[in-house]
Formats: sequence, C-alpha cells, structure tokens
Amino acid sequence: MEVIHFVEKDLALYFSTVIYCHLPIGIFLRMKKYYTYIMSSTNNATIYIGVTNDIHRRYQEHNAGITPGFTKRYHVHKLVYFEEYSEIKDAICREKQLKGIKRIKKNAIINANNHEWKDLMLNEFNN
Repeated sequence: MEVIHFVEKDLALYFSTVIYCHLPIGIFLRMKKYYTYIMSSTNNATIYIGVTNDIHRRYQEHNAGITPGFTKRYHVHKLVYFEEYSEIKDAICREKQLKGIKRIKKNAIINANNHEWKDLMLNEFNN
C-alpha cells in the first residue's frame, strides 16, 4: 500500500483500478486492484484466462486486437467472468488454478455467476 499526501483535505479520487481511501488527517491510501478474468469467444467455444491490474484497459486491448496472439486469432472478446484481488500474487495464483482445471469445471464457474455468458463489461460496468 502506498501513502499519498494531498494538500486539499477533502479531495476525493477514484480511478478504475485504484481506490483512494480518505483518512481524517488529509492522507489518502492508494490500494491497487488486480483481476483474474475469463474472456470468451462469441459462440463460447474458446476461452482465455488472464490477470490484469486494469480490467477496462485489458478488455479494450482484447477487443481492439492490439496484441497478436491467442485472443486475436480466436476472436475472444467477451468478458464472462472475473475476480478481484488486492494482492497480485493472489490473482496470479488463481489464474494458474483456473488454467489447471478441466474445461467443464471452468464452464461451471462461469455458469454459476453468469449463466447466459453475457459480456460483463457491457452489462455490469456500463450501468
């Protein structure tokens, strides 16, 4: 956790991946968020599991096809599942865990939280 000092006592800040907590003495604590996420192709036949510290940016990168590779090749553009962590090591551990289980279990995790496999970025974040 990083301590940031601000001159203006009542300054309230929020960025998509960083939360600033107001302390009574005019100090804010910056707490990073990390995400383990699952992206899916349009027909849900192909999935991709990854980790990021900025879920919005990473979603846009996948959809824009900025980086050549798996998600661009297989048109994996829907965010169908994600988990939030405060420690990067926990997010990476979960990514490895998800990558190590059979597809049927991955599908069950997605179905339990998003049974229609909707694009969560369109449905959840834009409301």
